[in-house]
Amino acid sequence: MQTATNEIAPACFEIERAELDKALADWRVLAAGARLRWLEGGQIPGLAKGKAWPGIAVSHVRPASLWELIGLRDGDVVYAFNGYSLTGFDLFVSVLSDPDLTRELQSSDSPRKALDSLFGTSVTDVLVLSVVRGGKELVLHQVLEGTALTECYEVPRLNERDAEERTWTEADWQADAKRAEQRQAVFDAAAAEREAVANAITPTSATSFEISSAISSARLRAALAGDHVRSVTAIVDGNAVGMRIYAVRPQGVYAALGFENGDTIVSVAGVQITSTDALVEQLGKLPEHANATVGLTRRGASVTLTYVVK
Repeated sequence: MQTATNEIAPACFEIERAELDKALADWRVLAAGARLRWLEGGQIPGLAKGKAWPGIAVSHVRPASLWELIGLRDGDVVYAFNGYSLTGFDLFVSVLSDPDLTRELQSSDSPRKALDSLFGTSVTDVLVLSVVRGGKELVLHQVLEGTALTECYEVPRLNERDAEERTWTEADWQADAKRAEQRQAVFDAAAAEREAVANAITPTSATSFEISSAISSARLRAALAGDHVRSVTAIVDGNAVGMRIYAVRPQGVYAALGFENGDTIVSVAGVQITSTDALVEQLGKLPEHANATVGLTRRGASVTLTYVVK
């Protein structure tokens, strides 16, 4: 083989295992290969009517990068991996888009580990990416070297919803659109509530915040749970020392509370934090304290955030 990859059949690319292993072992290599931008559901132009799936917009694809080797081009939007929605991959994109996070994670978790453990997705010999390119849907197949060519089009079965859509009538599409509108109304109301909660938290200094007494524990807890921040257990010398958070949205509730991407939250109001449930539960209880502190580690330094309810 003269190059690291060959298009051995239409939209089917053979990849050397060494190239794939190299990219999935190093966040910096993966991040340098292209720029990625997360798109929420309903933001992908050209996707079939009725599919309000999220996606990843790809640009600035570098020659010989893994992104080019698997067949991606500038302007592509990936919306499915092995036939399944990319819901949850916003964390992956946020890490690759943040140089500080890629440097921090380089010493602990590899991209392959992130795919396997965070998303429950394993890298197999046959990969399938569903892409929108130039306003049209396209399926790209990737096979590792040595895989039989006949397997190139053994696409993992799309979920039952996709198979069902192929037989839908116009009435079916209209009914689905109505259900989508109803779901969107619920999402919009939840988003408005999260915004109201975030706006009720006021910074008084870089590490001090006032929480309005109008915000109950139940409201704050629900807003935190819906803020879609990702968290993983931080391990030091084999021991859980806190929860490291990612995908902190600039206008979200976690950001309003003073948290940043990559923070490891160690304690909330004196309670040690070692799980996502404990994190949301204890942060949600902040309105129950007249004064409370959160201990965390940020870029290797210890930081204390202080909260006052007024």
